[in-house]
Amino acid sequence: MTPAPPTDGRDTTLILMAHGSRRHPAANAHLRQMADAVAARGIFADVRLGCVQGEPSLDDALANIETGRILALPLVMSDGKLVDDMLARVWAALSPTKDVAATAPLGTDERIPEIAAGRARAALDAAGIDAGAAHVVLVSHGSPDDGRNRLNAKRHAGRISASALFAGVRVAFIEEPPSIVDAIAGIPGPAAVVGLFTAPGGHAIDDVGQALAATERRDVVDAGPIGLDARLPELIADLAVNGLKTAGER
Repeated sequence: MTPAPPTDGRDTTLILMAHGSRRHPAANAHLRQMADAVAARGIFADVRLGCVQGEPSLDDALANIETGRILALPLVMSDGKLVDDMLARVWAALSPTKDVAATAPLGTDERIPEIAAGRARAALDAAGIDAGAAHVVLVSHGSPDDGRNRLNAKRHAGRISASALFAGVRVAFIEEPPSIVDAIAGIPGPAAVVGLFTAPGGHAIDDVGQALAATERRDVVDAGPIGLDARLPELIADLAVNGLKTAGER
């Protein structure tokens, strides 16, 4: 007999809200793969992906939902204005007729530092670099007008630093200082760059790649965006299950 799901979400639609990309179809394809992996666990009546940019759109994800309960999970790496705007759209569209709840963004989970450290170590090992002699550079989006992204990145960096697996940990941002180039310039030895991004989109591929090329450092390796890690679907499912429990306790 097949065991029952850990929490009953058979009357719930899970909406995975993401930034998405119009320039990088592979980013949205990867997000769809993660959504499919969560759906395959059979916890929810329906699992939908909605992207602010690219397809499937968030509006499409919010349309024609048959279940009475909705759980929205921000598939992004930090709290911030993007999450505020996405949740406002969900509430406006569904709360008049549905029971709507939301989880914290994926990237605020306390397990993210361990995953980021694992990606950095694997990239350094593959390059034949001793992790203990290398730095980790966490790259996040950043925002000059909203400090939540910065605080989240620094919190993750602090936890990785406390693990003492690396020579040091630094943060860099796309939209505010320090830039990737500036962060790497202050590192005397090798480093691994880990992108705090959910998918291989413009920031994770274009911005990080261009910055690393500009440094002309052969001892700096790109560990890729954290969203490519195979552990992400399980983490998303776990966050969703916990979100169901929290909603049921209200």
